[in-house]
Amino acid sequence: MIMVTYNGDENQFTVEEIASMVLTIMHEISEAYFETSVRSMAVFLPANFNDSQIQATKNAGLIAGLHVVEIVNEPTAFAIAYGLDLKDQAGGATIDQKKVLVLNLDDYTYDEFQRKYNWNISGSPRVLWRLRNACERANITLSSNAQTIIDIDSLYDDVDFCTIITRAKFDELNKDLFRKGMEVVSRCLTDAEMDMSSVHEVILVGECESTVIPKVQRLLQAFFDGRELCKIVSPDKAIAYRAAARHEILSGRVGHDKVQKLFLLDVTPLSLGVEIADGVMLVMIPRNTPIPTKVEISCSSYFDNQTSIIIQVYEGERARTRDNNFLGKLERSDIPSVTRAVPLIDLCFDVDANGTWNATIEYRTTGRKNTITVSNAKERLSKEEIEKMIQKADRYKAENEEVKKKIEARKALEQYAFNMMNTEKEMDYAIDNTIQSLYSNQLAEVDECQNKMVELHNISNLIIDKMYLHCGAFDMAGDGGADPEIDEVDQDE
Repeated sequence: MIMVTYNGDENQFTVEEIASMVLTIMHEISEAYFETSVRSMAVFLPANFNDSQIQATKNAGLIAGLHVVEIVNEPTAFAIAYGLDLKDQAGGATIDQKKVLVLNLDDYTYDEFQRKYNWNISGSPRVLWRLRNACERANITLSSNAQTIIDIDSLYDDVDFCTIITRAKFDELNKDLFRKGMEVVSRCLTDAEMDMSSVHEVILVGECESTVIPKVQRLLQAFFDGRELCKIVSPDKAIAYRAAARHEILSGRVGHDKVQKLFLLDVTPLSLGVEIADGVMLVMIPRNTPIPTKVEISCSSYFDNQTSIIIQVYEGERARTRDNNFLGKLERSDIPSVTRAVPLIDLCFDVDANGTWNATIEYRTTGRKNTITVSNAKERLSKEEIEKMIQKADRYKAENEEVKKKIEARKALEQYAFNMMNTEKEMDYAIDNTIQSLYSNQLAEVDECQNKMVELHNISNLIIDKMYLHCGAFDMAGDGGADPEIDEVDQDE
């Protein structure tokens, strides 16, 4: 929470509310500039934002009266900008790198001030904030100049602070960070199972000035065997071009051939589904379904009075989940106790444009929900693995069909057995009730006995009808509804 004093009153604001205020101002500026109503926005976010941060940004947009039509991550926006010929301009690194670099310089200037004046300024947030801002400006200046001066009037107790920072000193302060940065690049190539010969172009992206630091560029160029680095448009222009390209798509005016090539609908590379009884894969979203997409089904418990449930998410093309790739699971141990096969929960899956799964179960009786998110950024299959799985699925198609038939027949037989058990209980109850009434009323009249006979007969007919109905369902599931073949046997033989 952020405390703000206004008109003598203290007001508390969340981060979303503060962000919405900024968006409101931007909203007003946009409408004034374009002289038209603005209702939607595309949001440009660092690639390392987690789900809660993204959702908070969306909420800020809603608070500002705007609809977030798209979340654009930093590398995507810059890659698209590069693809639209926006080359040879300044780029930057991630916010995290910027903060660390500034903090390193901040630590140096902090120690320098303390060494000169022997004053501890760690307890003064405003002094540290001013020092950090000055270091950030110095960081920017050193990208294009050999040295810069950090000069702050009345930094602490009316004492001015002035120091000279050279590019060599800056590089020395951050050499460990630069080395770690190269380790990250190397690890990325290893994780992607690529080598430097597989890299066609190196694009410097981000929303600060870290990648325009000469030392960083020299290290990157050396790492990629002297390859020329592609320095592209500033973040503000990148998101503007990205939003403009999206508008071309939404408006139907896709005249730019490069926009047509860039904006292709993503699809699910493999079928996505959940595990049901006997380890069977229930496909929720088939392979090659365009995303974003959403599917909802009703589920029931497998046993009577079942109090726990596990929903496991898989991807793949095989009939059984053991042959597919596990993605994640939902596990609950407090579900309402009901009879088997009664619709108990609603299971909803949606895949957003970024390929992130959201799986939600909602209890029908209580309305309570439980959700997991499965991201495609972790432990996903490569294109080669996907192709192999598709080829395997084709080879095993006949086997899969046979497995499915066996499973359906088994399920139908099991259902029929359960129904027979239930009808037997109903018949036993009706018979016991009739006999009990006879014993309790030894002097029953003729019409009373006849009425009981009719009542028992009607109950029996209802139960028999139910048995025939279930038998018909079994025949349809097991053999397409055809009558079974019966061999007549002469009992005299």
